[in-house]
Amino acid sequence: YGAWPTHDGLWDAAVKTASDHVGRMAVVHTVHEARGVDVTPATIQKFRAAGDEDTAQILETIYTDELTHVEKGLKWFRRLCGEEEEAAVQALWQDKVRRYVGPLRPPFNTDGRHAAGLTPEFYLPLAQDRSKPARAQAKAASE
Repeated sequence: YGAWPTHDGLWDAAVKTASDHVGRMAVVHTVHEARGVDVTPATIQKFRAAGDEDTAQILETIYTDELTHVEKGLKWFRRLCGEEEEAAVQALWQDKVRRYVGPLRPPFNTDGRHAAGLTPEFYLPLAQDRSKPARAQAKAASE
């Protein structure tokens, strides 16, 4: 598992959303898994550039899995929302992400996220302004 604090994000989200199934679908499957969609293509390129095709191919499989996780999480999030209009679904998603995560950090793999069904209308309103410190933005989002 490792000692790096960043490894705790997924588990922390699972604990925080233990009694909120809608929140869990929003945070675990369409925030944390979407971050894998964001970062994996560049990681694949780095391994290829280093001549490690075996690892690059493994990461391509992982990337495909991440796309599926986001797609399925969004499907279940929508299902848990019931017959809500898309704007209401997006607003509820944004509320859950603000509550449990705070601002989202760019850059985003817009093409990958879109392929999984996560359109910019969901996440761009929560994108962190890179010109301001993350803690200040998180505090402002929680107020």
